[in-house]
Amino acid sequence: MLADSVKSALSDTTLSQYLGPSELEILLSHVLIVSFSQGDVILQQGQHSTGIYVIIEGGAIVSAKTLEFDTSDIATLSRGDFIGEISLLLGEPSTASVIANNATRCLYISNVYLEFLSAFFPDIKYKTLLAIANEICKRINRTHEKIVDILEKCEMITQPILGRVFTSFKKPVITTFEEENIDKEILKSLYPFLLFDKNEYDELLKHAQLLKADKHCALVREGEKNPVCYIVIHGGVQSSIIHNNKVAKLSVIGPNTLFCSTANIDQTLQSKINFSTCENVILMKLADAELNVLQKDHMKIWARLFDLCCKSLIALERSVQKLNIRLNIELYNR
Repeated sequence: MLADSVKSALSDTTLSQYLGPSELEILLSHVLIVSFSQGDVILQQGQHSTGIYVIIEGGAIVSAKTLEFDTSDIATLSRGDFIGEISLLLGEPSTASVIANNATRCLYISNVYLEFLSAFFPDIKYKTLLAIANEICKRINRTHEKIVDILEKCEMITQPILGRVFTSFKKPVITTFEEENIDKEILKSLYPFLLFDKNEYDELLKHAQLLKADKHCALVREGEKNPVCYIVIHGGVQSSIIHNNKVAKLSVIGPNTLFCSTANIDQTLQSKINFSTCENVILMKLADAELNVLQKDHMKIWARLFDLCCKSLIALERSVQKLNIRLNIELYNR
């Protein structure tokens, strides 16, 4: 078992807010304590993470290579913050380096141990991911504020007010698989639906609405607090930050992708990101009430949806980080 000092270091962190004492004891029973000196690289940009670090002492700087020889500091991390979760959960190389800015100690939770928790202690795995997702949502909101400050200084083409008013009147409409000529059996073989067995897939469809929407139809607006998930089946959805009619585009979400807002993790956090269609789309919607039913009565389905939500928010954070770096470069080069 880890020393009481380590448990004390986690006492007021996000992780301890979600895990009870006995659950935290189980989580900590097979983790490592890793020490870093000032200047040590905890995670290298371009490297795949094989686990998640949790800072228990010290701190680190997140920086990314922006030009051929230049780097840009993105964030400062401190006790309780997570490192490596983006790379690990998305299965992609890290988009930034994390460097200890003084003597730093971290808990290291390996991917192998996370899989063990998933098999034998699914509630602990779920709550650990919930803690990580909560931190991701807070980081998205903090970076959003930085981007808004830059947009204030940037000379960008503004979106016509009439266009925004016109967009606000566009609403998705309910449709059916038959009307859209979508074969449910073929859909079942595609990601993310192939993650569910036949019974789970059929149950999922019972709780979902099939929608179609024209181009420039708003799906999630900044300031909304209602949890909702969408799965894009055909077409594309644009995520963006809008401030004073200036639109900063983040990414296009294509077919076979689930996306959600920060409200799915913490309803006290207003969504800062807008999602709207960038072409005609067909998508599946899981509203708040249906998500609650799945969480209560169909935990396996909910657990897979929650994993997808976490990956959605991590991908969103990565896009927000990239936009922040790009806008800083453009501002610097003016």
